[in-house]
Amino acid sequence: MNKGAKIAVGIGIGCAVICLVGGIIALIAGGAFFKWLMEQPENVVINVDAPATAAMDEEFTIEIQIENAAQESQTLKCIDFQQTYLEGILISDSAPRFTESTKIPIVEYISYAFEENIPPGETLVVRFSAVAFLAGDYSGDVDICINKESVCSTVNVRTIVR
Repeated sequence: MNKGAKIAVGIGIGCAVICLVGGIIALIAGGAFFKWLMEQPENVVINVDAPATAAMDEEFTIEIQIENAAQESQTLKCIDFQQTYLEGILISDSAPRFTESTKIPIVEYISYAFEENIPPGETLVVRFSAVAFLAGDYSGDVDICINKESVCSTVNVRTIVR
């Protein structure tokens, strides 16, 4: 084999090794990112109660109960509603009050921020005041995030507005 062919084979093997190592790194990083996205809160029991039906212009309540089963306090960071649910439903207020609401464009959610402490063994109840404003069948995920905005429990809700 001549010198040029040896160099070409060496470059080819070097590229293959670099691609293999890069692929392994991407796979590991992707797995870590996916795990981060899928992280669930621990030691909480969550119940979401939204009405199955509502009349146009009817005011109703979406109630979210968060029970802290841990031995230490936990914090409700935010509650995020998928925009598909909010296409015909307007959230006007909450008790306790959210500190701000933010539209999250890429994932199509509206996030309602809280900094509510939940003592051990206690249950925090959040009541959202809502109004049905457009007839249709609305459903979507509600993410309840505990201690960090990325550690969330997801519940699907559905309300038919007639």
